[in-house]
Amino acid sequence: MCIGVFCGAVYFRYKRMQKIVYTGLFVVSPDELLHLFPPVHKNTYGHHMTIAFRPKNLDSITVGRRQQLPIIGRVVDGRGDVLLVDSDRSDNTHPHVTLSTARGVP
Repeated sequence: MCIGVFCGAVYFRYKRMQKIVYTGLFVVSPDELLHLFPPVHKNTYGHHMTIAFRPKNLDSITVGRRQQLPIIGRVVDGRGDVLLVDSDRSDNTHPHVTLSTARGVP
């Protein structure tokens, strides 16, 4: 199964300063994803897979580019609930989309 995603970036702006917080593959329809994979924990997300945290620039992505992201598994424990995805784009050891986290877990 695959989910539709697009490349993007999240910025932090304060006065004249602007920094990239992270780049990611953003889920086209988070509500549909959460319907297909109901969250286990209280805090729900389901909106992105992180490519890089605090990247220096956007050179590695094409903002707005759409693609399909294969889902290869699901991992649930007392702290979190994630979909593992097949992507060589992420800096994470285990690329994933977080569906939900328990109370007190960011």
